[in-house]
Amino acid sequence: MENIEETPKTVANATTGALLEAVETVTDPVARVRRLERKGAPTNRRLAGQAQELARDTAKTARQVLDGTIPERFARDGLRMVKARARRHDPIGNATYRALELVHDGLGSAAKTLGRLEEATAPPARGSAGRSAGASDHAPEHPTTASRRPSRKTAAHPTA
Repeated sequence: MENIEETPKTVANATTGALLEAVETVTDPVARVRRLERKGAPTNRRLAGQAQELARDTAKTARQVLDGTIPERFARDGLRMVKARARRHDPIGNATYRALELVHDGLGSAAKTLGRLEEATAPPARGSAGRSAGASDHAPEHPTTASRRPSRKTAAHPTA
């Protein structure tokens, strides 16, 4: 706390400072605005940088959620804990080990089936877009010719 003798000086100095500030603002308002602008610019730049960083972090997190990166990471962490428990040689560890074996075998079978489904659902090859619409309306005479593209006839191989 200030000394009782310094309090009147402090009040007088603050009053004089406020009075000078008011006179300066009235006489040269542009200079006052420029000074305030210079004082506020670093804070505005810092706030803008923080806002940009927050936007980048938010976009990154949203992208990870949409890509499945975060749920996958949670699943891997959970499986890591389950596998740690399965390494123990106790009844719970043995049961966990057996459950992991069953899941692993099931996932292997599912992966093979999904691979076959992926191959089976591949879109068929399409002909060129310039073919006439009526060309595909009738069934071909030979079933293997439907999947082949017609060979290109050149001058080197004349047809009879």
